[in-house]
Amino acid sequence: MSNLNQPVVRVAFADDHVIVREGIAQIINSFGDFTVVIQAKDGYDLIEKIERADVQPDICILDINMPRKNGWATLAELKQRWSSIKVLFMSVLYEANVINDAVMAGVNGYLSKSCNPDELRIALRNIYEEGYYYPSEFSKVFFGNIAQSAKSGLTNRELQFLELCCDDSSYKEIADRMHVSPRTVEGYRDSLFSKLKLKTRMGLAMYAIKNGIVAFFERK
Repeated sequence: MSNLNQPVVRVAFADDHVIVREGIAQIINSFGDFTVVIQAKDGYDLIEKIERADVQPDICILDINMPRKNGWATLAELKQRWSSIKVLFMSVLYEANVINDAVMAGVNGYLSKSCNPDELRIALRNIYEEGYYYPSEFSKVFFGNIAQSAKSGLTNRELQFLELCCDDSSYKEIADRMHVSPRTVEGYRDSLFSKLKLKTRMGLAMYAIKNGIVAFFERK
């Protein structure tokens, strides 16, 4: 049921299987606080419909394997042209390398098509409000090669930077909050990339969440 204090979140959904697309759209519309404003058969169709839309969707759900323009190419174009639109991959693919590549490409969340409706609603709400959602088993897949001791070898300032990476602050804003220069913040970032064998800010944020450095999904 919709909360009167929450805006109705606009969702676009691209999947080349009509039954899947219409079935999931019906589930999303039943949540009350979400509405599917665009259904598309592939990435090309989705991009064309967003171009013609009076209002952009807040979240795009993409299947990965689609004809003409797959999920990867669609994600890249969405990030380039409409950076405010958040993207959720929803796929039958659930291998570690695929999920890792999705995170590196900048996806905001990843779900298996075998998820239940409650998890889909939680994912959409977290992506809209917090910017990210990954199910608990994702952490095991993505961070399986990271040392168990999260704080081992990290300085206090690097840990502080890790925590601040988990919100929407720019690097300049993080520098201001830490009372250091942007160049110093870039140094913390690059050091963490090297120590943790990660390549993106999202990877840093997920590391912080998984290892309890910040209770990201509990913040409201």
